[in-house]
Amino acid sequence: MGGPARLSRVEFRIFVGRSSSSGNQQPMTMMLPTFLRVLSRPPVSQLRPSNLTVHATRATFHSSCIAEGGRLSKIPWRLSSTRKANLRKRLREVDSVIQAVQESGVQCEALTKAMELPTEADMTPRDKYFVFSARSKGYRKGIHKVPHFTKITSRVNPKGF
Repeated sequence: MGGPARLSRVEFRIFVGRSSSSGNQQPMTMMLPTFLRVLSRPPVSQLRPSNLTVHATRATFHSSCIAEGGRLSKIPWRLSSTRKANLRKRLREVDSVIQAVQESGVQCEALTKAMELPTEADMTPRDKYFVFSARSKGYRKGIHKVPHFTKITSRVNPKGF
């Protein structure tokens, strides 16, 4: 184990080009690193010799749907109970930091603004887990759909919402 790690390589057969008049395509052999093979591995139920080559080729070289912005969306439909508990815990931790800074006697504009925010205990579940969105039906969307929602303060919504 003293030397540098070597990447093992796996051979893939890829069919390239247009089919000839006889209908057969010419295979092209290609060597890919093992980590690409692992990333493009199909589920175990689909590991049949007939479609193994085709699936590995698609997963490795094809992008996701352009209509979806080129990315596969992995935002869940709703927050799980664990993620809600972690959100409440973060809110309580921020409240405790604000309280500790206030008790230390420090005076600053940021502390004054932070003291105006509601605490976790004062917030309704609707305010904890949802934020105002002018584009959403009902003018609310899940807080987990906000980019970097764990790093920003979203405790106050417009009046009436």
